Amino acid sequence: MQAIRNAIFNVVHDFGTDQAAALLGKSRGTVAHEARPPEGSPAKMGVIDSTKIQLAAHDFRILQAQAEVCGFVLVQMPQPAGDDAATNEVLMRVAALAKEFGESMATISAALSDNRITQNELMQFDKESMELMQALSAVRAVMHAKAERDKVQPIRGVV
Repeated sequence: MQAIRNAIFNVVHDFGTDQAAALLGKSRGTVAHEARPPEGSPAKMGVIDSTKIQLAAHDFRILQAQAEVCGFVLVQMPQPAGDDAATNEVLMRVAALAKEFGESMATISAALSDNRITQNELMQFDKESMELMQALSAVRAVMHAKAERDKVQPIRGVV
């Protein structure tokens, strides 16, 4: 939990305690106490407040620390730059890829939970692996299609 406490302090400090206080409608002292509570203090930064600060600061170290403490991998999804159908198609395929990756990781985790891999677990892993590769292939296809539509010329020496 110390990693989360450190992340809260660092994000608030780097964003600015005064800015965070104004954003949250709290006093500077309250935010400072929530970001780094004195020994024995019940003060703590809430999830909603920490999310508001992270979004305003574009700094997601608190979320990253929470994911790490809980044993998760955090990956930021690409954000659309406009209202382009081809871009939205890429993002939709990337979301499907992320879902398949998560399912593959869950299959691996379940298979390793008893320190041995059964034939059924191996078959399930093979199925999930194929679905993950198909999702990656779909992302590759829509990226190539969008590049063709956008007439992007490849950089020499990059495949």
